[in-house]
Amino acid sequence: MSKADGCLGCGKAFPKNRQLASIPDARLIAFDPDTARVWRICHRCNAWNLLGTESAAAALPELMTRYDAEIAGGSLAGMNMVVLSDGLALLRAGTSPSRQAGELYASELHAGLGVWQWPGWRAGLAGLGYVAGGGILLELLKQIDAVQSLFASHAPIAFFGGIFCGWGFFGWRVLPQRDARAIRLAWVIMLPTLVWTILSGEPQSLAEATSLALGICLGAWIGWKVARPSGIRWEDGTDRISVQDGLWGDRAGWAATSAALFILQPDDSDRMKPADRDAGWAAWRAHGSLRSMLRDFESRRDATGLLNFRELALGERISLLLAVGARLAEPPEEILAGLPDAQSVAQIAESLD
Repeated sequence: MSKADGCLGCGKAFPKNRQLASIPDARLIAFDPDTARVWRICHRCNAWNLLGTESAAAALPELMTRYDAEIAGGSLAGMNMVVLSDGLALLRAGTSPSRQAGELYASELHAGLGVWQWPGWRAGLAGLGYVAGGGILLELLKQIDAVQSLFASHAPIAFFGGIFCGWGFFGWRVLPQRDARAIRLAWVIMLPTLVWTILSGEPQSLAEATSLALGICLGAWIGWKVARPSGIRWEDGTDRISVQDGLWGDRAGWAATSAALFILQPDDSDRMKPADRDAGWAAWRAHGSLRSMLRDFESRRDATGLLNFRELALGERISLLLAVGARLAEPPEEILAGLPDAQSVAQIAESLD
């Protein structure tokens, strides 16, 4: 790795975003079309890394296209940071965030609660592609004699049964929760199948025993991660949150905001009671900001400072969801703090060209 591939502040490599052809590295990218400047912002130290003039000129058309596509609906107009996915965000440095944009985004989130939406033809085609690819791979594997004999035994059933049983056993603390419906169904379906396989009276082969052992170990690991408390921490008096989540991984800094938005999305939202939606909206309107809302939750944190999402009522989760969504109208303060220095460095660099 060359020096240019890493952050000039901490020396660490930029993570891949796998979405931008012009800038494949970095997950937070700032750009200013008025001055033709582009920066990669380090997700570890928040340092602004200026791209060269030629690289910036090549990247700006793609960045503008992606940014404009996100706000084409009109409701996000005024937002200077848009999250394209869980792993990539674009910050337009030449605009100022508007409070109205955050409020509109929160209202859109609220309107979408309780309404099931078709994922779209793109998602459908992507899903069919995965299914087709998996089917083709499975058929190719079956051409191998050893694999064919493996599938002819009960080994796959033992393996997947072990996964789901271990998952259910170690994830018992979240079984009553709405967001654990898949765990409950897996437990109900796979446990009888596994028990029937073991007690069927047929001799268990080494492959079946090994598959069962591997499945239980993998299921125990997944179940332990699922059972881990999921929630947020923050510095008192601020809205700088960090996210703890066993299944999707912990996040800090700017990435924590988008991760919290994803985790707080309620499962089975089409079955949500109107009272829950109304309570969440009323709480959000009463506070108007994430920072104000977090003050009310300070006494609900545990000894480690974690606000456990699973201990919140559904209406409280909805209010946090709306507040976090509105917060995405502007980037975190620790990132904005580096903008003046980044602009000064850019001016000096341009004067030397």
